[in-house]
Amino acid sequence: MQRKWISLYRASEEIRALSIFRHPRFITPITKGADTKCLNPWIPFPFLPVTLRDLLTEHLITDADKSGFTVQLIEILRYLRSVDWMHGDLKPDNFCIQLQTNNKARNLLLIDFGAAHPIHDTYDATPKRKTPWYKPPDEINKAAFTVDMWSVGIILMESLIGLNGIA
Repeated sequence: MQRKWISLYRASEEIRALSIFRHPRFITPITKGADTKCLNPWIPFPFLPVTLRDLLTEHLITDADKSGFTVQLIEILRYLRSVDWMHGDLKPDNFCIQLQTNNKARNLLLIDFGAAHPIHDTYDATPKRKTPWYKPPDEINKAAFTVDMWSVGIILMESLIGLNGIA
């Protein structure tokens, strides 16, 4: 039963974050709100089958993608900072790829806000809350915004140089 309450708590935290964020680089649920009375909550999102991880794994990143994704990642960080929130689990798996109407330009959409919280809240740095490769060394000191900055640095290293510590 405790596991269901944890699931309900994480879903409510994600719903809380999604109700605050208003940015074109953040995925938007298909419906507003969710049934918080349900012990197995779910939030419907648009179907976007390709992630940044997929592009990196298959070596499908173009030079145009590299520059575009760099700008988009910085936009996302700036927005998070402007609303005093952190995502808490930035990694290529949490960025879906959305094609523009011309099918050439690709946009990143940030997903999975289960670890997102205000910067000034107590930060839970347990291993369950973060993918190890994207954890910054200063997480030991429970730093806030630097966690997302470090993660973006690792993502850029993977995207621009092709280094990958996970695969």
